[in-house]
Amino acid sequence: MTKGVKMIGAYVHIPFCVSKCHYCDFNSIGLGKNPVPEKEYLQDLKRDLGAWPEILAPGPGREFTTVFFGGGTPSLFSPQAIAAILQDLHGLAPIRKEAEVTLELNPKTANVEKMRGFREAGIRRLSIGVQSLEEDILRPLARAHSAVEALQALEWGLQTGFSGLSIDLMYALPGQELMHLNNTLAQLRDYPLSHLSAYELIWEEGTPFYEQWKRGQRAPSEEDLVLRMADRIENFCEARGLKAYEVSNYARVGHESRHNLQYWDYESFVGLGAGAVSFLRINELSSAAREKFGIGQDGNIYGVRLTRPRPLGDYSARGGSLSGFEVELISIPTAMQEFMMMGLRKTDGIQYAEFGKKFNDPLPPGFLKTIDRATHRGWMISDGSGCRLTKTGILMSNEVLGEFIN
Repeated sequence: MTKGVKMIGAYVHIPFCVSKCHYCDFNSIGLGKNPVPEKEYLQDLKRDLGAWPEILAPGPGREFTTVFFGGGTPSLFSPQAIAAILQDLHGLAPIRKEAEVTLELNPKTANVEKMRGFREAGIRRLSIGVQSLEEDILRPLARAHSAVEALQALEWGLQTGFSGLSIDLMYALPGQELMHLNNTLAQLRDYPLSHLSAYELIWEEGTPFYEQWKRGQRAPSEEDLVLRMADRIENFCEARGLKAYEVSNYARVGHESRHNLQYWDYESFVGLGAGAVSFLRINELSSAAREKFGIGQDGNIYGVRLTRPRPLGDYSARGGSLSGFEVELISIPTAMQEFMMMGLRKTDGIQYAEFGKKFNDPLPPGFLKTIDRATHRGWMISDGSGCRLTKTGILMSNEVLGEFIN
């Protein structure tokens, strides 16, 4: 295991939205015409942050290398509020001068003054939720913004000095045909995109889309159409110099999301906010936190996953203490499985040397057998230094990755 905490990511969850999208199962709250409870939530975050000096092991060298404001719709908050959160976070550990600081932005909440304010507050990267530029496709999603507003947000992003643009798209949406996707991509052709995330619609249980599907009012797209859409997006990205670096993400070289790579590289991160998740290795925890979380002297524990309460009232009441976490102890075998499952999301796959650094052990024989089987099926490419999924393997990833936990 690594000694001390040299690099760490921070995720700040702001759960409020203009309206809750019909596909969304994230911990988010549609406000409608109600005011944004910015002041109250800032106080909750400050209490949350106040608990962390007791959680993290003391010692020099800890720095935040990435900060990600997600949601919900964090762009509902004012630039002044974002600046205050960053200042409080800096009090826990320095934010590196060259840190990647990202804020998710819904075009409905954008205006040029606000976006300039975000930049002045310390935001260096905007992730703009476009999803589609076809009004007939956007409307059933309950996205709140229009296609015109999405394009305006892109223009303002450039105008206010954000170098390049990062956007989210979705595909296999209700009623979406290939021509709709082509029209969206055609409208994006002339924008200097530096990063694009492309997510296939997942029919998550408990969402309005899921309920409509169960009632027979909607149906998922045919598999052939889904594959053609994914190929179309990949071709669009490749033609513009955006390389696939993860199953759903494309970027120009040097513009990959460093924060998301923290997750896929199985690195530590602190989560703040209602429902936020944190992941730390046991040597990154203070002795008081280890005792509180019931780790003791068990040599089989690799780390801990800490989750704050999802309901806003519970988070406000209990989010400022060590007792206000749901605690999951992660055994070394489980951590090894998670490392494989996360790392194989990357198109470059995993390096065996990195596994050795994380666990002070080589890959278990069972993992090597799984890699060998997948390689013989054409689902994986492996050599003496590492392995990665092939394009076919990515399509079969659920089956491939599932073998690591059997």
